[in-house]
Amino acid sequence: MKTIKNKNETIKMLGDRLRSNRISRHDTQEAAATRIGISLSTYKKMEQGINNTKLENWVNAAFIYGDVNIFEELFPQSLFDQSANRQRVARCKR
Repeated sequence: MKTIKNKNETIKMLGDRLRSNRISRHDTQEAAATRIGISLSTYKKMEQGINNTKLENWVNAAFIYGDVNIFEELFPQSLFDQSANRQRVARCKR
């Protein structure tokens, strides 16, 4: 897995991956936008890596194109993982 250095690079990587998945399924951008439930202009921004798209759109796209493992790559450890090593913050005595 490629090391991601910043937010813009992450969004660009997601857009490239979305485009690749769309092309591999022989979908047009219009068809992809319709399947995801967004406008064509929003879809184009996603592929271009413009970072003003809702997370919900990315999640919908990932499910439609069968690429939900992208989130495991972006968030390798769940915030809710009970097996993760957690430490309690010490309480202040009054």
